Amino acid sequence: VLSTFVTVEVQRGAEVTLRCSNSSSVLGHLSWFHMSDQPNISQICSMIHPEGNVTFYSPAGRDKYTMSSNNSTLFLTVKKVVSSDGGLYFCGEKMREKTVIFTGTFLKVQENVSYSTNFPILIMAGVISLLVLLVGGLLLKIHKLLKGAYIKKIQIYIFDIIYVIHFNPKVALRKLVWNSNKR
Repeated sequence: VLSTFVTVEVQRGAEVTLRCSNSSSVLGHLSWFHMSDQPNISQICSMIHPEGNVTFYSPAGRDKYTMSSNNSTLFLTVKKVVSSDGGLYFCGEKMREKTVIFTGTFLKVQENVSYSTNFPILIMAGVISLLVLLVGGLLLKIHKLLKGAYIKKIQIYIFDIIYVIHFNPKVALRKLVWNSNKR
């Protein structure tokens, strides 16, 4: 029987304490369980009574979790939360034939958005923006230079024609015919 269900959000890298209301009248073998996106449910830890020793079911459990209790509430602290810590946590009393679940908690892990992790991306974006502006400016400058060179070329061509017409009309006629065939 599930008495309560809550959702808890936590930042990655933080510490979070989950609470479980112990609605059992007889204090028995209390346990915390975790179910992530994997198909199996894993038992994290358990204790026989509130002042008793905690038994962890994985080698890393002692470094990752802290379990404590008073007479009415069972606590599980998850240290240095990572993405794989997300999922459904539930506590209950493990009996011989079944487990009675008191509280379910869905732990949602939020990714930290910090400038320290995005700093290389910000630098790359700045460098790329600077390069785009630089290349755009160079292309504009080249366009203006080519446009100016083309106008100068036309001016020189016109001055050549005027010079040749003025001093040598026969050569001017041949030059005009030769240049018009070139186009």
